[in-house]
Amino acid sequence: MQVTAHAHADADLTPLTGSFDLSRTQTWPNLPPVRLARIGACARPRYLGDRWSYLEAGPSDGPVLLMLHGIGSHAQYFRFQLAALSAHWRVIAWNAPGYGLSDNLSNPQPQADDYAQAVADFLDAVQVDRCALVGNSFG
Repeated sequence: MQVTAHAHADADLTPLTGSFDLSRTQTWPNLPPVRLARIGACARPRYLGDRWSYLEAGPSDGPVLLMLHGIGSHAQYFRFQLAALSAHWRVIAWNAPGYGLSDNLSNPQPQADDYAQAVADFLDAVQVDRCALVGNSFG
């Protein structure tokens, strides 16, 4: 499914009155299907379940680029990056614990160390030994 977003023609954000240029549109790239991975047995006590969710695009044998979203976001946030970078990278956009369909951390007040361990647990679950990281905000 293609979604089209319309850009407002008036850069100064004046109220929309009269006509504006509908030719300034952008087609959004399709999202890859949501994938699920099982949290490893050794890591499972750190989570409230056993599931990671993520999006993946690109060649399965390509170098891995792991995209980490910010608070209040999700893997779909990286729609444009998944499309643009997947020609040369195996791009993986995770859903952090408690986001998307990923099960939450068992620690009710997680700290930065808990999330760092979660990244390691996720990489183990998707069988990635080495990657480049891209983060946004909290990511």
